[in-house]
Amino acid sequence: MELKVLILKRIFQGLGTGSFIFLLIRIFNKPAYLDAKMILFVFLLSGFIGLMTFIFDIEIISPLVAVSIHFIAILLFVFVFDLIWDLNFSFIAVFISSALIYIFSYFIVYINLLVTTNKLNDYVRKMNKQ
Repeated sequence: MELKVLILKRIFQGLGTGSFIFLLIRIFNKPAYLDAKMILFVFLLSGFIGLMTFIFDIEIISPLVAVSIHFIAILLFVFVFDLIWDLNFSFIAVFISSALIYIFSYFIVYINLLVTTNKLNDYVRKMNKQ
């Protein structure tokens, strides 16, 4: 697959997952304000998270190390944007919420993987019967 297409695919998958999680969080947590800068931040962060999934394709890196690198990269992204855009994030709040969101996100990704795997297995079974 062409590299540009792969990059865009990962970014848009990240946008889809990130937007879903952001909206789900908004159901339970209604901040006093939500401006265009914060929405743009969520889009950029979601795209970055999707793009950073390339780390899981590097076979010489163990899955635990890949998850750690991915999580640290996300935290660094958040803190860099906090410095650039003066978003006034609390370090502890960002760390805890990022960890919870990260765990929840991977749970959703895992469920999606199971559904896709089951669909593929069903398709293979039907092909083998023919």
